[in-house]
Amino acid sequence: MTSEIAAPAQTPGPTEAAEAAEAAEAAAAPTITHTGRDGKGILITDSAMRQLATLLPAQGDGKVLRVGVRSGGCSGMSYTMDFIDAALAWLQLLDNQPQAALRSARNAVKLNPQDPQARINLSLAMLETNAKGVREHIDLVQRLRVMAPELASELDDAIADGLARRPDWQALLKVKAWLNA
Repeated sequence: MTSEIAAPAQTPGPTEAAEAAEAAEAAAAPTITHTGRDGKGILITDSAMRQLATLLPAQGDGKVLRVGVRSGGCSGMSYTMDFIDAALAWLQLLDNQPQAALRSARNAVKLNPQDPQARINLSLAMLETNAKGVREHIDLVQRLRVMAPELASELDDAIADGLARRPDWQALLKVKAWLNA
């Protein structure tokens, strides 16, 4: 005859109970997908959005979240997230604030030199403030458009959006013509 001895039941401590409750809540909560206006995007859970909402005010005005993928990490890729001013320059340009846009665009290019939208924003701000050196930024964006055709359509959409908002935007018309040359 065999007998089984049952181990005494362990009562979870406060930490384990809180973690279990949080995991159960996360499993029961619906997953909400947050995407861009164009329908593209990444899956961000509602709890992650709440966390981002608490972090964003501490970053200062005009910041946006940038999510990226870089080489490295265990799987050969690592994911990055940071708050940047890239969109700020575009908004300042739309609002006819070229000097402020020039500062914001220079910072955005420093943060991410390979971002073609930041280069376009800088080119526009430079044209509107009569600054020198626009051509090098246009040349880089042209090369990036050739290497990554999916970027070309995003940039074209941004240019179309800018011209829809400011149809007489001469600097943007010049940049558009240069990029399509």
